[in-house]
Amino acid sequence: MIFYIVLGGAFGALLRYLLLLFIPLASLFIVSIINFLGSFLIGILFYFSNSKLWFFLGIGFCGAFTTFSTYSLEIVKMLGKGQFFASFFYIVINNFICVLGCYLGITLCRLINLPFR
Repeated sequence: MIFYIVLGGAFGALLRYLLLLFIPLASLFIVSIINFLGSFLIGILFYFSNSKLWFFLGIGFCGAFTTFSTYSLEIVKMLGKGQFFASFFYIVINNFICVLGCYLGITLCRLINLPFR
């Protein structure tokens, strides 16, 4: 199982890096999209938590692709610049869209009749 986690983590970290490097949008926006996509994916993967797929994609890929540390660093940088409203807005938006993403992933699996775990 450790091999699957490590391999998934490598792909997740690499994809996050490449998205931040090559998409010409503000990094805060990209991190928000990454967090939403990872939350959506982990909502779907929740249905496969007893499989190798969970270790590879759920723990490895999503764990490295969506990083709370990056999110936290961006907030601290904004606070350091005195951007209090922007940091509050970023916190609210990210928390909302990530919970929404996970909910939508679970809802999608329910719609295709996968049993809820």
